[in-house]
Amino acid sequence: MKHMLLKNKHQKEYNTMTQDAGNRVRISRGLAFAGVSLMALCMSSGVSIAQEMKNAGTDAIQLEEIVVHGQRKEQSILEVPVSSTVFGAEKIDKENITDAKGYLAQTPNVSFQQGGRNGQREIIIAIRGISDIKGSEKVNQTSAFATYFNDFGLSTLATGQPNPSIYDAEAVEVLAGPQGVFFGRNSEGGALVIHSKKPDENLYGRIDAGYGTWGTYTLGAVANVPITDTLFARVAIDSSVSDGPFKNAVPGKKGTGTEYMMARGQIRWEPTENTRINLLGDYTLDYNDHQQKLPTCVNTYFGGDPFDQTTGRGIGCYDLNGVLSDSVAKGETVLPDGVTLSSIRENRDMIAQDADEFSDARTGIYILNMEHDFSDNVNLTSITGFVESEMDQLLDLDGSGRDFLVRHGRFTSEGWSHEMRLTGTTDAFEWMLGGIYYKEENFAKNDIEIRTFLGPWMKGDFANENEVTDEREGWAIFGNVEYDFSDALSLIVGGRYSHDKHSNSWDKVYSACANQALGSALADGCTLRPDQVGNLVYDVNGDGDVRQTGGRAIQDIGTFGEQSGNDFSYRVALNWNPNDDFSAYASIAKGYKPSGARANPDSGLDNVSLYNKERLMNYEVGFNAYFMDRRARISGAVFYMDWRDMQVEVRQTACLKDGVLIDQEIFDQTNDPATCVITPIDRTENAEKATSKGFEISGDFLITEQLKLSGSLGILDAKFVRYIGNVKGTDQDLSGSKIGAAPSVTASAAAEYTMDALGGELSGRIGMTHRSSVSNARSQASLGFPTEVPAFTLVNAGITQSWENHRVSLNVSNLLDKEYFTSTDNSMIGRAATYNPRRFTVRWTMEFGG
Repeated sequence: MKHMLLKNKHQKEYNTMTQDAGNRVRISRGLAFAGVSLMALCMSSGVSIAQEMKNAGTDAIQLEEIVVHGQRKEQSILEVPVSSTVFGAEKIDKENITDAKGYLAQTPNVSFQQGGRNGQREIIIAIRGISDIKGSEKVNQTSAFATYFNDFGLSTLATGQPNPSIYDAEAVEVLAGPQGVFFGRNSEGGALVIHSKKPDENLYGRIDAGYGTWGTYTLGAVANVPITDTLFARVAIDSSVSDGPFKNAVPGKKGTGTEYMMARGQIRWEPTENTRINLLGDYTLDYNDHQQKLPTCVNTYFGGDPFDQTTGRGIGCYDLNGVLSDSVAKGETVLPDGVTLSSIRENRDMIAQDADEFSDARTGIYILNMEHDFSDNVNLTSITGFVESEMDQLLDLDGSGRDFLVRHGRFTSEGWSHEMRLTGTTDAFEWMLGGIYYKEENFAKNDIEIRTFLGPWMKGDFANENEVTDEREGWAIFGNVEYDFSDALSLIVGGRYSHDKHSNSWDKVYSACANQALGSALADGCTLRPDQVGNLVYDVNGDGDVRQTGGRAIQDIGTFGEQSGNDFSYRVALNWNPNDDFSAYASIAKGYKPSGARANPDSGLDNVSLYNKERLMNYEVGFNAYFMDRRARISGAVFYMDWRDMQVEVRQTACLKDGVLIDQEIFDQTNDPATCVITPIDRTENAEKATSKGFEISGDFLITEQLKLSGSLGILDAKFVRYIGNVKGTDQDLSGSKIGAAPSVTASAAAEYTMDALGGELSGRIGMTHRSSVSNARSQASLGFPTEVPAFTLVNAGITQSWENHRVSLNVSNLLDKEYFTSTDNSMIGRAATYNPRRFTVRWTMEFGG
């Protein structure tokens, strides 16, 4: 086509720089007017800035062309009607971006949570109010985002959402809005597209070594070797070890250390001029000690340890922005006798956990990519991929510094797919036809072990046990046609027909029976575990009350659920590209998440939930423009999204008394077990209707040869239109309430200045990211900690000194040491927050060859 950068992908590799490309349409007149007005203002500002640059005599410098894979091929951003934010290799290296958190924080209308339970790389993403569904057992997970690594769609891992290493990456692209035609199921929220650098004909080597805060050491290496004229190999290794930010107050117990290692090998063979074969293997080891979360002491289950400074384990509380103080003032948190707010240690660096908590994950990715050109106009691509992962885990559930209870977990996953695409071009047409088959399976084995006399349970009892298997299987056929009405105007029409099947089954599900007086017969329905037979567990408290375990009871109701369904998703777009520096587009796209089933026999309610397919219509208008000889670029868009049967996770506890739900606030005030039985609710349901509307704008400006400015702004309004949901045991009308994980404002700004110094090039960077307050729950019907995550503005900075073949860089994240967190989690001493203190890293890089 007219502005195609490549016809044969093997001819040239492109490095891309920072790019935020717009996001699209709006039906609401007021917001549409605001978005279009802002675009016009930015375009006029761009012309003004560009005129100043021209006056400064900087005609020779230009921004690099932005390349995207939004249509599964390399194209100029001016050709693709997709909202995209692109992070090139140079930006990734300079800013020391190592995983998804680093680039998502700079993407407009994006929010994320740091999960923590599954390691420091765990990430829960939301784009434009579209967020992931996460099952508590880590296997029943419906992602809203496709993650494509070297053209292969990764399935859900044992640790959750894939977050592959981006060391030695060519580029990372964040595509917003439904991408169903090209990326398939679960891409209605967008797609994360990662391309590692491929083997080529150049002899090349690289070494990276770094040191950072908390005793962090990093080491990486790359080698590219041409074996013959047609066979090339590339190897990359990346590793790090860190003590982590927090120490453990319990003597002899580990803190929050991490160890990480990635090894990637690729072979590229070009047996003929028209055939290319690329084989990749990527293996990751990710080990984490305790989670990097601090107790807030809000809504504590056990008073004592965090407050008691005499035990050696009284670590104090993390009073983020006065959260604890406010909670005490409102009567939501009651301090133990004799404890005052002024006497509590302000904890920003300690945990107190007696169990040696850990998560130990291993992931392997294997991809065979083959391409053959039948002619200059017809190409066949085949992608076969397999991904497997496993994680062993022990969680200290109470987090109290006492040996109360832990959770053992063993999680495995594997998935594979085979995809084929045939593409062709004529004078006026480009077309693509393809098909894919996929299959994946996730397995979890869990148990919660009681390690002391705790309520009705004995030491050695398992509060619950289960084994869960989740299977997904499906196929799709898809196609796309692009027709040129003229040299400037193109019509793009694509569609995908999909069939998906999902099953969720539980086995060996038990709960602990209440303890018995010594010598008593077990209660009806209760049996002993094999290891308890002939070896009953006794507990003597010194008061003559000797007890024995009550055994366990099987739970065999609601252990299996299954659903299948079909979908047709499509996209229709007009792309107007009158010259080499400007394009505008309008698109209508439909996305979906498959229907599914969620069994949950250890829940007191709704043991099996069958949820419908989620459907999303996205209306979008946007533009991409270069100004003044490509020394300035601005992208913008307005969009309106309409959901039907939005899939919503319901994961909370409720009060159940005599089989009837009552208001949990009564229990929260009394903390009296006689009030009710605290019962988990863990299911997926559908909200009838929801909408999301907003706009995004971003730009890059080369003010002079030395000074570059960039920034982005996202404005979002995402809310439920019709939804009756259960909150703390009561059905409430949540219509009109804001959708969780949908910040109203996201913004970023950065400046980089480069100059000659010390016989090389010196560059300094400073950047800001902002996110308004969000709810980590499904709805912001009720705000306040721990449901609400407060707004934050962060400043990051860096400096890099480069010479001909090596460079040294210093990067500081959270430069002002701002107190902020992205998520909270339950513990028995109250909610824990993912506090992120200031951090610095120094890295030295040396390159050989080219």
